[in-house]
Amino acid sequence: MNQLTDLRQSPLWGDYLAHFGWKMLRTKSGVALSVRPTFMGSLIKIQRPHALSKDDLDEIDLMAKAEKALVVKMEPSPGQDLDLLTKDGYIYSRFPQCPPSSVYINLTLSQDELWSKVSHSAKYSINRSLREGTTFEVYQKPDEATIKKFYYIAKDTALLKKFYIVPFNDYVARVDAFKDKSYATFVRDSAGKLCGTKFYLEDAGQVLYVSGGTTREARKHKSGYLLMWESILHFKKLGFSTLDLEGVDDPRFPFYTKGWGGFTHFKEKFGGEVIRFPVPTIKYFSPLMKKLSGFAPFSL
Repeated sequence: MNQLTDLRQSPLWGDYLAHFGWKMLRTKSGVALSVRPTFMGSLIKIQRPHALSKDDLDEIDLMAKAEKALVVKMEPSPGQDLDLLTKDGYIYSRFPQCPPSSVYINLTLSQDELWSKVSHSAKYSINRSLREGTTFEVYQKPDEATIKKFYYIAKDTALLKKFYIVPFNDYVARVDAFKDKSYATFVRDSAGKLCGTKFYLEDAGQVLYVSGGTTREARKHKSGYLLMWESILHFKKLGFSTLDLEGVDDPRFPFYTKGWGGFTHFKEKFGGEVIRFPVPTIKYFSPLMKKLSGFAPFSL
């Protein structure tokens, strides 16, 4: 599957970050720099840009200096010439901000082709959920009441599995920025009780899975598998090209992906392509920040 322009490079992502004090600048070739001013200087992050050239890096340096940048944190896309980054002063970072690996589902495949890639156990769980009367529903540009329903289940799952979940207002900000390109999906049991949910964003045909969860009861009858399968079919019907399942276990970063084994196993059952992103890099523009990084490596 060809690497697509990441959603974090989109103007809509800039609108989302603006809720939290960031601004988005662009190079002549369209590379998005997310800039957060502080009293000491600016923090800049560049996430999943297209493969950068020397001209791109020179322009980024000029923009960073104009913004009085302390550091620039770069998370490259596949295809990036990493030697070019190191020659320009970027060093490898042990602290990714984006998940360093993911699973991409190719939505341009036929439904039969997609089904053929689903594991035997996942197919069994999907069919079992259908037999038990589980139903699927989707909300485009969910209102605050719908986001609250999503968040209640997602937060409960995060607490149970000991994962971090961003605050409720973060999801409100995402919907405010992405509007009709934001989606909340749910499954209900035969009695009509909500038992699972997922939240997605979309831009330029690429769907990003943000987070989700299932109730304790739902985990017993595996309705989360039906929730994922029906989400795949829904986004395929809308004509989107790729579903990024956003994050799987990566042995290069055991501290970052610790505890991801369970949902990694779940995501891999849908037969997508595992994508390993290049190791993140960082460039210090502040001598003080560079010196301090030797004691407490900076994680932007």
